[in-house]
Amino acid sequence: MKTFTWFPTSLASATLLALAASLCAAQDAPRVQYDDPIAGFSMTIPEDWEVMWGDLGQVMISIDAGVGTPTATVFPVIWFWRAKKPAEELAKWLADALAKLDNATPKVTGAGNEFMVELTGSGSRGPLWERWFARTQGGESYLVGALCKPQYLDKFQGDIDTALKTCRLIPRQPLQRFLEPTENAYRMVFPEGWKWDGSIVRSELVPGYFEWKTVSADGSRGAFTAPPGILNIATPYMPAGQAAHDLVLPALQQKYGDVKLEGVHELPRVGAYFEAVIKAIGIGDNPHVTKARADYLISVNGAQVRARVTVAATMLSASALLGGRGDWWLTTSGAWAPVATFDQDYPIGRGIISSIMTDEDWKNNQFKASNEVAVWKAWNRELEHWRFELYLWGPFD
Repeated sequence: MKTFTWFPTSLASATLLALAASLCAAQDAPRVQYDDPIAGFSMTIPEDWEVMWGDLGQVMISIDAGVGTPTATVFPVIWFWRAKKPAEELAKWLADALAKLDNATPKVTGAGNEFMVELTGSGSRGPLWERWFARTQGGESYLVGALCKPQYLDKFQGDIDTALKTCRLIPRQPLQRFLEPTENAYRMVFPEGWKWDGSIVRSELVPGYFEWKTVSADGSRGAFTAPPGILNIATPYMPAGQAAHDLVLPALQQKYGDVKLEGVHELPRVGAYFEAVIKAIGIGDNPHVTKARADYLISVNGAQVRARVTVAATMLSASALLGGRGDWWLTTSGAWAPVATFDQDYPIGRGIISSIMTDEDWKNNQFKASNEVAVWKAWNRELEHWRFELYLWGPFD
């Protein structure tokens, strides 16, 4: 399996230090309980951390997990992994593997149904602090661990300790595995009896984007990723919270009629992180990135449905000559369920979104094709945001 990293290998250490300093100065995010009945675990994490499945079946949790494989460059990464070995055997296996990978001697402690493996290594991944727990709960075993650069550990120790301490198994839905049928582009998991519909969006400005939705048999619950909105200087950039009202709400009202925006919750630390990333990899001098979660109340056949939509607005570089305008794009994804059961049903939709795993061969082919198009049209700044996406997929050697 190819390992994808956030930053190109040529990223200067001074730039990385500046990135780290700006992010570590940001205010901490409140913690929330994250229940995932698709992967079958519960954990308390910062509200702005995202969850994604990896190619080996592991679940990865970090602020940047939603758009690429997180590598603990600045923010820590939490891994969750179901396993078949008993806790003690699992801990010994993990310690042996980490000793080879990190050029260190892990410390293993514990007894019964819980063992801890801890080390600070200096292997191929650079200096890295790790703490793992191998646990058995109700006859099932799992691994949960945290990876963090030693210099940032003090900043995130509370988040790490809380996540590891609160992690536990919860019942999973009866599930079906699904493979995207047109290009084998991605795999995902959703409850039995649910239906999928989708396509891969392609145009001159969108070389490949997954548009899809999954819906329960009665249509009352579901999850989706909508096509991206590509905007230019004719539409001034607006923060995600404003876009939730000015752009997303009218689109929903046009489709469903009676729709109300119940509330918007901003996630400021995410924007600060990605703005710093854009500057660090040198593809934008004055970026604007914002992210928010918006709740909409929708009347469908007389029933009240709530949709929680994650809205992200990204501009790589605002032009001073154009009064701060420039090309930008808007992405939306989310889940819906009846208002009466939303708190119980929303984690199902959220877990479906997290379960998407892009096929490695498709990703590599897409990277090559999109990069060729971007090079051929290097003069066209409208393609620059897709070059940003490619940076998130893998290093530029």
